[in-house]
Amino acid sequence: MDAESTNGDQVQQSGILIVQPMNDTTNDTTPRISLWYGKVNQHNENGTWMTDPDGVSGGGTHSQWGSDGYGDRKLEYCQKFWPNTNSVELRTFREEITFWTRGNSNSYDSTRDVYECVLGNDLGNNTGGDN
Repeated sequence: MDAESTNGDQVQQSGILIVQPMNDTTNDTTPRISLWYGKVNQHNENGTWMTDPDGVSGGGTHSQWGSDGYGDRKLEYCQKFWPNTNSVELRTFREEITFWTRGNSNSYDSTRDVYECVLGNDLGNNTGGDN
């Protein structure tokens, strides 16, 4: 059977399969992010997955990629879009998301981990956008 590895590569699979249920997140407006090493980070604004408009912020670490690497700075990445984020929590399920290569030039669909951006009590201007 054809399958997709966690890094998005197509693989042949035989033997025991692990079924990972997908949740319907169509109407989920929870602020959240997803990262895929080598691709531009994604954030979910009002229920829609959007690529980072800078076209370079990625899933590498700060020590690897400098200010473009957010793999070890998920809280800071959430705060880029929702300044009053006070913590980040890995969701118990993954989502299918379209990611883009550097410069937001080529798209790739993949099922990835998603991190919820937990907002503080004073929501202020947490409506999304590049604030």
